[in-house]
Amino acid sequence: MPSVKRIGWPAAAIVGLLLWAGSAGAKEICLNLASGTVLALNLSAYPAKNSCKSISVTSDSVPGLIGNGSICTASDGGTVLFTYSNVFTGGFEELGGTFEKSTGQGSLEGCAAMAGAQTFCNNGPATLSKCKQSIPPAASPSVQSMTSNLAP
Repeated sequence: MPSVKRIGWPAAAIVGLLLWAGSAGAKEICLNLASGTVLALNLSAYPAKNSCKSISVTSDSVPGLIGNGSICTASDGGTVLFTYSNVFTGGFEELGGTFEKSTGQGSLEGCAAMAGAQTFCNNGPATLSKCKQSIPPAASPSVQSMTSNLAP
C-alpha cells in the first residue's frame, strides 16, 4: 500500500481554498440588493417546480455575515420565493421576497430588530442572478463590523 504523506493544516487550508475558488463564483446564485449589497446563496440552480432548497448565505460586502433560509420554485414554475434570516451583533434580521424566475427581477421585504433601538422594516427591488465574482466564505470580522443589511 502506498504511504500517504500527512500535510499540515495550513497546506490543507490552501488546497481547500484553491478548490473552492475554482468551483464557486459564477456558478452560485446571488441576491443583489438595491443598496449594492450582494448575498451569495450557496445555490447553483433553482429548485424544481413546486419544491424548495435550504440555503446558507454569505457576503463579501458584509464581513462575517452568515445566514440561512430557503428558496422555492412555486407550482407555476415561474415564480421563485426566498426567505432568509441572520443574527448579527446586537440584532436579528429577516428578509423575504418573490422573484420572476425568467428575469430574476423581484422585490424584498425585511425587518431588523436591533438591541436598544426600535425595530425597523424596509422593502424594495432586488434581483437574483448568477454571481459575477466569487464570494468568499464568511470572514472573521471584528464584532463591531457586523450590521444589518437593512440599516438606514
